[in-house]
Amino acid sequence: MERFIRGGIAAAILGGLLLAAGASLTVVPAGHQQFSDQVLTGMFTVSAALRFIGVILMTWGTISLYLAQADRAGRLGLIAVVACLANLALQTG
Repeated sequence: MERFIRGGIAAAILGGLLLAAGASLTVVPAGHQQFSDQVLTGMFTVSAALRFIGVILMTWGTISLYLAQADRAGRLGLIAVVACLANLALQTG
């Protein structure tokens, strides 16, 4: 269990960096394009893949951080983790 928690903390850090990198690729698009045209570009594919992997790692990190502090977090901590995971799922698509 200790290895899962330590790995999850590292995964949360890496997941946050990947989310930031994926989001930064879509900040400045190359010219104005329709969304249906942007989806066909390689930059969009790389950005979506980085954000998807980042969310998977953030999910692992969120669960491991909860497990590390579950005894102190109590019922409200569980509700917060479920809300955070629902938020990640909704933002991912």
